[in-house]
Amino acid sequence: MRAIRRFTVRPVLPPELSPLSDLALNLRWSWHPPTQDVFSAVDPDLWEETGRDPVRLLGAVSRERFAALAADPRYGAAASREESDGELVAELVRIFALKNRRQWVGQLNAAGISAIENVDMLELRDDPYVRRAGLVLTREHPGRGRADQVGTTARLSGTPVRLGRAAPILGAETNEILWQAGYTDGEIEALKSAGVVSGP
Repeated sequence: MRAIRRFTVRPVLPPELSPLSDLALNLRWSWHPPTQDVFSAVDPDLWEETGRDPVRLLGAVSRERFAALAADPRYGAAASREESDGELVAELVRIFALKNRRQWVGQLNAAGISAIENVDMLELRDDPYVRRAGLVLTREHPGRGRADQVGTTARLSGTPVRLGRAAPILGAETNEILWQAGYTDGEIEALKSAGVVSGP
């Protein structure tokens, strides 16, 4: 019995639309709405019929439709912009590195553009507004003493959010977990001695 070979047939696109082939094979389309919009604009109905799969879409579009898109400068420009996104991002990274976050947020806000600083958890914890709003909780941590952490912003009257226990230190629950798995005290100690697990 002869083996059956599988072939993938790819459509030949007009030069103006050639970036679509690369976009279709780049998984970015699966999470990037602007790229999805580019493919949807090819043929909205066909985009839905093909399960929003750009490879299947390009294989199902008629030559006449491709020719019409190639003649439309608005669409060709959109596809080219998507293809050059990497260069645009690199240039924006270079520009944004010229000032710090606070300076950029101030400049953007002054221009009427809504923007806020993107901070890490330590910066958020120490933010004066966050502390005034009562979003910082102090708790006792076993082995670490008193520690501050950012709580939840949710304020629910019927089902108030409850703070769970502090995260255990490394190995604090090793014995309990291995007991539940059926290990004896002797076997657990042997695993600790061999460096397989850690624990008190």
